Amino acid sequence: MTHTGDVNVEVGETQRETRATKAKRASSRDRMSTLEDKVERLEDGARDAVEKLDVVDGRLDELETKGDELKDDVNIAINKAMEDVDKKGDAFQVALAALREELQGKIEKLELELVVCKTTIINRGGTEKPKKRGDVPRPKEFKGDRNA
Repeated sequence: MTHTGDVNVEVGETQRETRATKAKRASSRDRMSTLEDKVERLEDGARDAVEKLDVVDGRLDELETKGDELKDDVNIAINKAMEDVDKKGDAFQVALAALREELQGKIEKLELELVVCKTTIINRGGTEKPKKRGDVPRPKEFKGDRNA
């Protein structure tokens, strides 16, 4: 019986070891499963981040394109405005030149009229005094008090 008891004792220890090993394996499997879940979540997060980064890059490219288009539009508008200002400036210069010619002609005409007037005055004997207009009655001298 000792032999049978010894076997039982050995079998009991083996069963304990097997249970402990199974528990360790189960614990290891749980840890592995937990670790795999965490790795999977990290990979999902990384994929999401890459997708968002791609979206942001696409939008930045669109903004750069629109910025370039806007810059071109502004340059075109500025050039057109400058051309308009140049045209108006040229038209103003032409109008100013025409006005100068007109005024110069009027000045020359007035100078001629002035010469004619001076000649007329000299020919009439411009030393004559102007005629009197007539006697104007003068007020009488004041006689009395100045108290009101």
